[in-house]
Amino acid sequence: MTPFQKKSAHAALAVMAVLAFGACNTTQGQVLGAGQVAGPSAQTPAGSSSGGGNGTETKAALGNGCHSGDSSKYCVALKYVVMKDANDAPAISQAETLANLESMNKIWSQCGITFQIDQYEEVTPSGGVSASPSAMGELDTIRNAYGDDTTLLVATTAGSWSLSANAWTSMPGSAPYGAVIEGAVGAYAPIIAHEIGHYLSLDHVSNQAELMNPVIYSTSTQLSEGECTAARASIDQSWAKMVR
Repeated sequence: MTPFQKKSAHAALAVMAVLAFGACNTTQGQVLGAGQVAGPSAQTPAGSSSGGGNGTETKAALGNGCHSGDSSKYCVALKYVVMKDANDAPAISQAETLANLESMNKIWSQCGITFQIDQYEEVTPSGGVSASPSAMGELDTIRNAYGDDTTLLVATTAGSWSLSANAWTSMPGSAPYGAVIEGAVGAYAPIIAHEIGHYLSLDHVSNQAELMNPVIYSTSTQLSEGECTAARASIDQSWAKMVR
Protein backbone atom coordinates (compact mmCIF):
# COMPACT_ATOMS: atom_id res chain seq x y z
CA MET A 1 0.00 0.00 0.00
CA THR A 2 1.43 3.35 -0.99
CA PRO A 3 1.57 5.79 1.96
CA PHE A 4 -0.89 8.63 1.65
CA GLN A 5 0.02 12.27 2.05
CA LYS A 6 -1.53 14.32 4.81
CA LYS A 7 -3.44 17.22 3.33
CA SER A 8 -3.59 20.76 4.61
CA ALA A 9 -6.01 21.32 7.47
CA HIS A 10 -7.57 24.02 5.32
CA ALA A 11 -8.35 21.69 2.43
CA ALA A 12 -11.98 21.83 1.43
CA LEU A 13 -12.28 18.16 0.59
CA ALA A 14 -12.73 15.66 3.41
CA VAL A 15 -13.65 12.21 2.20
CA MET A 16 -12.75 8.63 3.01
CA ALA A 17 -12.10 5.69 0.73
CA VAL A 18 -11.54 1.96 0.81
CA LEU A 19 -9.03 0.38 -1.55
CA ALA A 20 -9.75 -2.96 -3.17
CA PHE A 21 -7.51 -5.87 -2.21
CA GLY A 22 -7.56 -9.50 -3.13
CA ALA A 23 -9.06 -11.51 -0.29
CA CYS A 24 -6.77 -13.76 1.71
CA ASN A 25 -7.04 -15.62 4.98
CA THR A 26 -4.97 -14.31 7.89
CA THR A 27 -4.96 -14.70 11.64
CA GLN A 28 -7.12 -11.59 11.82
CA GLY A 29 -9.69 -12.97 9.38
CA GLN A 30 -10.30 -12.29 5.71
CA VAL A 31 -8.92 -9.06 4.29
CA LEU A 32 -11.79 -7.11 2.74
CA GLY A 33 -10.10 -3.81 1.92
CA ALA A 34 -8.04 -0.91 3.21
CA GLY A 35 -8.85 2.70 3.95
CA GLN A 36 -7.22 5.80 2.50
CA VAL A 37 -7.74 9.36 3.71
CA ALA A 38 -8.17 12.25 1.29
CA GLY A 39 -8.38 15.57 3.09
CA PRO A 40 -8.38 16.35 6.82
CA SER A 41 -10.37 14.36 9.31
CA ALA A 42 -13.48 15.99 10.69
CA GLN A 43 -14.04 13.92 13.81
CA THR A 44 -16.61 15.36 16.17
CA PRO A 45 -15.07 16.13 19.56
CA ALA A 46 -16.05 13.61 22.21
CA GLY A 47 -18.72 14.82 24.58
CA SER A 48 -22.10 14.04 26.01
CA SER A 49 -24.94 13.30 23.63
CA SER A 50 -28.63 13.67 24.20
CA GLY A 51 -29.79 10.32 22.87
CA GLY A 52 -31.92 9.66 19.84
CA GLY A 53 -35.22 8.26 21.03
CA ASN A 54 -37.26 11.37 20.25
CA GLY A 55 -37.15 11.01 16.47
CA THR A 56 -40.17 10.48 14.25
CA GLU A 57 -41.00 6.83 13.66
CA THR A 58 -41.37 5.85 10.02
CA LYS A 59 -42.04 2.48 8.45
CA ALA A 60 -38.97 0.89 6.93
CA ALA A 61 -39.14 0.47 3.15
CA LEU A 62 -36.99 -2.68 3.28
CA GLY A 63 -36.31 -4.83 6.32
CA ASN A 64 -37.20 -4.08 9.91
CA GLY A 65 -37.48 -0.67 11.52
CA CYS A 66 -35.28 0.21 14.49
CA HIS A 67 -37.29 2.92 16.31
CA SER A 68 -37.64 1.91 19.96
CA GLY A 69 -38.65 5.05 21.83
CA ASP A 70 -35.61 4.50 24.07
CA SER A 71 -33.88 7.86 24.46
CA SER A 72 -30.54 6.12 24.99
CA LYS A 73 -30.67 4.50 21.54
CA TYR A 74 -30.31 5.98 18.08
CA CYS A 75 -32.28 4.74 15.08
CA VAL A 76 -30.86 6.33 11.93
CA ALA A 77 -32.58 6.27 8.54
CA LEU A 78 -30.78 5.19 5.37
CA LYS A 79 -31.59 5.70 1.72
CA TYR A 80 -30.20 2.63 -0.05
CA VAL A 81 -29.75 3.07 -3.80
CA VAL A 82 -28.64 0.13 -5.94
CA MET A 83 -27.82 0.78 -9.58
CA LYS A 84 -28.72 -1.64 -12.37
CA ASP A 85 -26.31 -2.82 -15.04
CA ALA A 86 -26.82 -2.95 -18.82
CA ASN A 87 -28.81 -6.17 -18.40
CA ASP A 88 -31.17 -4.51 -15.91
CA ALA A 89 -29.71 -6.55 -13.04
CA PRO A 90 -29.10 -4.76 -9.71
CA ALA A 91 -25.50 -4.58 -8.49
CA ILE A 92 -26.51 -6.42 -5.31
CA SER A 93 -29.74 -8.19 -4.45
CA GLN A 94 -32.32 -7.20 -1.86
CA ALA A 95 -31.25 -10.23 0.16
CA GLU A 96 -27.65 -8.98 0.15
CA THR A 97 -28.84 -5.50 1.12
CA LEU A 98 -30.76 -6.94 4.08
CA ALA A 99 -27.74 -9.02 5.08
CA ASN A 100 -25.63 -5.84 5.00
CA LEU A 101 -28.16 -4.07 7.22
CA GLU A 102 -28.23 -6.92 9.73
CA SER A 103 -24.44 -7.05 9.96
CA MET A 104 -24.10 -3.27 10.19
CA ASN A 105 -26.64 -3.14 12.99
CA LYS A 106 -24.85 -5.89 14.87
CA ILE A 107 -21.60 -3.93 14.66
CA TRP A 108 -23.04 -0.51 15.48
CA SER A 109 -25.34 -1.72 18.27
CA GLN A 110 -22.30 -1.66 20.57
CA CYS A 111 -22.61 2.15 20.34
CA GLY A 112 -26.38 2.16 20.84
CA ILE A 113 -26.78 3.02 17.12
CA THR A 114 -28.81 1.04 14.60
CA PHE A 115 -30.11 1.75 11.11
CA GLN A 116 -33.23 1.19 9.07
CA ILE A 117 -33.79 1.52 5.33
CA ASP A 118 -36.41 4.24 4.91
CA GLN A 119 -35.98 4.37 1.14
CA TYR A 120 -34.85 1.58 -1.16
CA GLU A 121 -34.41 2.15 -4.88
CA GLU A 122 -33.06 0.05 -7.73
CA VAL A 123 -32.22 2.58 -10.43
CA THR A 124 -30.98 2.78 -13.99
CA PRO A 125 -28.39 5.58 -14.12
CA SER A 126 -29.49 8.55 -16.20
CA GLY A 127 -29.14 12.31 -16.36
CA GLY A 128 -25.36 12.30 -16.28
CA VAL A 129 -25.06 9.72 -13.48
CA SER A 130 -22.33 7.16 -14.20
CA ALA A 131 -22.35 3.56 -12.98
CA SER A 132 -18.59 3.45 -13.63
CA PRO A 133 -17.17 6.71 -12.25
CA SER A 134 -13.71 7.74 -13.38
CA ALA A 135 -13.42 11.08 -11.55
CA MET A 136 -14.25 12.34 -8.08
CA GLY A 137 -16.76 14.79 -9.51
CA GLU A 138 -18.82 11.88 -10.79
CA LEU A 139 -19.23 10.63 -7.22
CA ASP A 140 -20.69 14.02 -6.29
CA THR A 141 -23.06 13.72 -9.26
CA ILE A 142 -24.32 10.46 -7.73
CA ARG A 143 -24.72 12.10 -4.31
CA ASN A 144 -26.58 15.07 -5.77
CA ALA A 145 -28.87 12.80 -7.80
CA TYR A 146 -29.94 10.49 -4.99
CA GLY A 147 -29.17 12.17 -1.66
CA ASP A 148 -31.60 14.10 0.52
CA ASP A 149 -31.55 15.81 3.90
CA THR A 150 -33.58 13.22 5.83
CA THR A 151 -31.54 10.04 5.28
CA LEU A 152 -27.93 8.89 5.09
CA LEU A 153 -27.22 7.82 1.51
CA VAL A 154 -25.61 4.49 0.63
CA ALA A 155 -25.34 4.19 -3.16
CA THR A 156 -23.96 1.04 -4.82
CA THR A 157 -22.88 1.35 -8.43
CA ALA A 158 -23.16 -1.38 -11.05
CA GLY A 159 -20.03 -0.83 -13.14
CA SER A 160 -16.32 -1.06 -12.39
CA TRP A 161 -14.53 2.13 -11.41
CA SER A 162 -11.53 3.91 -12.88
CA LEU A 163 -10.59 5.37 -9.50
CA SER A 164 -7.91 4.51 -6.95
CA ALA A 165 -10.47 3.16 -4.48
CA ASN A 166 -13.85 1.48 -4.47
CA ALA A 167 -15.70 3.22 -1.62
CA TRP A 168 -15.80 6.93 -0.88
CA THR A 169 -17.70 8.79 1.83
CA SER A 170 -18.05 12.52 2.38
CA MET A 171 -17.28 13.65 5.93
CA PRO A 172 -19.53 16.13 7.76
CA GLY A 173 -18.75 19.60 6.45
CA SER A 174 -17.98 18.33 2.93
CA ALA A 175 -21.31 18.30 1.08
CA PRO A 176 -22.73 16.72 -1.00
CA TYR A 177 -23.01 13.72 1.29
CA GLY A 178 -23.21 10.01 0.73
CA ALA A 179 -21.29 6.75 0.83
CA VAL A 180 -20.75 5.56 -2.74
CA ILE A 181 -19.74 1.92 -3.06
CA GLU A 182 -18.47 -0.02 -6.09
CA GLY A 183 -20.66 -3.04 -6.79
CA ALA A 184 -17.67 -5.38 -6.46
CA VAL A 185 -17.63 -4.74 -2.69
CA GLY A 186 -21.31 -3.91 -2.30
CA ALA A 187 -22.03 -7.08 -0.33
CA TYR A 188 -19.12 -6.65 2.11
CA ALA A 189 -20.95 -5.36 5.18
CA PRO A 190 -17.83 -4.49 7.25
CA ILE A 191 -16.69 -2.10 4.51
CA ILE A 192 -20.09 -0.39 4.45
CA ALA A 193 -20.16 -0.23 8.26
CA HIS A 194 -16.65 1.31 8.08
CA GLU A 195 -17.87 3.92 5.59
CA ILE A 196 -20.82 4.73 7.85
CA GLY A 197 -18.20 5.39 10.53
CA HIS A 198 -16.69 8.08 8.32
CA TYR A 199 -20.21 9.44 7.71
CA LEU A 200 -20.40 9.78 11.52
CA SER A 201 -17.10 11.71 11.63
CA LEU A 202 -14.79 8.84 12.65
CA ASP A 203 -11.23 8.77 11.36
CA HIS A 204 -8.92 5.77 11.01
CA VAL A 205 -7.30 4.05 13.97
CA SER A 206 -4.37 1.63 14.15
CA ASN A 207 -5.93 -1.53 15.55
CA GLN A 208 -6.74 -4.52 13.37
CA ALA A 209 -9.63 -5.55 15.62
CA GLU A 210 -11.40 -2.20 15.18
CA LEU A 211 -13.90 -1.27 12.50
CA MET A 212 -12.04 1.93 11.64
CA ASN A 213 -8.67 0.24 11.03
CA PRO A 214 -7.37 1.32 7.59
CA VAL A 215 -7.11 -2.32 6.50
CA ILE A 216 -10.51 -3.89 7.03
CA TYR A 217 -10.61 -7.55 8.00
CA SER A 218 -13.71 -9.66 8.39
CA THR A 219 -12.95 -9.50 12.12
CA SER A 220 -12.50 -5.70 12.22
CA THR A 221 -15.72 -5.00 14.09
CA GLN A 222 -14.89 -3.29 17.39
CA LEU A 223 -15.65 0.33 18.22
CA SER A 224 -14.13 2.04 21.25
CA GLU A 225 -16.10 3.95 23.85
CA GLY A 226 -14.58 7.17 22.56
CA GLU A 227 -15.58 6.38 18.98
CA CYS A 228 -19.12 5.59 20.10
CA THR A 229 -19.33 8.90 21.96
CA ALA A 230 -18.01 10.79 18.93
CA ALA A 231 -20.39 9.02 16.53
CA ARG A 232 -23.39 9.77 18.72
CA ALA A 233 -22.32 13.40 19.02
CA SER A 234 -21.99 13.57 15.23
CA ILE A 235 -25.57 12.34 14.84
CA ASP A 236 -26.77 15.03 17.27
CA GLN A 237 -24.80 17.77 15.56
CA SER A 238 -24.97 16.85 11.88
CA TRP A 239 -27.64 14.22 11.25
CA ALA A 240 -30.54 14.95 13.63
CA LYS A 241 -33.02 14.89 10.71
CA MET A 242 -32.04 11.28 10.04
CA VAL A 243 -33.00 10.06 13.53
CA ARG A 244 -36.21 8.02 13.79
